[in-house]
Amino acid sequence: MRVTKTIFVLFLTFFLIIMSGCSKHENKNKDIIADKKEEKKESEEKIFILNSVNDGNISLELTQIGIESKDLKDRVLMLNFFATWCPPCKAEIPHLVNLQNKFKDKLQIVAVLLEENKDINKLKSFINEYKINYFVSISDKNFALAKKIYAMVHAPRNMPIPLSVMFKDGKYIIHYLGAVPEEMIETDIKNALGE
Repeated sequence: MRVTKTIFVLFLTFFLIIMSGCSKHENKNKDIIADKKEEKKESEEKIFILNSVNDGNISLELTQIGIESKDLKDRVLMLNFFATWCPPCKAEIPHLVNLQNKFKDKLQIVAVLLEENKDINKLKSFINEYKINYFVSISDKNFALAKKIYAMVHAPRNMPIPLSVMFKDGKYIIHYLGAVPEEMIETDIKNALGE
């Protein structure tokens, strides 16, 4: 009877160890599967529909060599990641306005706002105050797009701003981290256009 009791206790202990191990292993597998699903979802997110303050939208698609937009054929696309509270972002706005005017039919600047829950009326006032004449995105996809573009250009993960990234025919051309002189951007636009 003593041997039977000992065998029973050992069997019960062994059974509980196996079951608790399976349970932890199963939870760990569930976590890994959930992480992989999230990674897959992020990697599959290649199309971004950006909404503007003025109710328009632009569709952008990430490719292996850059980003393209069927809405902006034959134009240089410049994504500008900014915030309304950022002094260098505000300082470069007049230069971007000038460039958009100068290259109206050949350039599309898309400003991507990196602020959460920005009041639409305050943003409209900001746009009017700075006389912004280019597309300003207030999409809920702004941060997801920023994450992809920052990774694409190997910019720091803490997303310093402003960041401007230029594309032509879906191909990455150049990027600028921080405000840069208007003449420098203009030269790169002309090069991208083959002028």
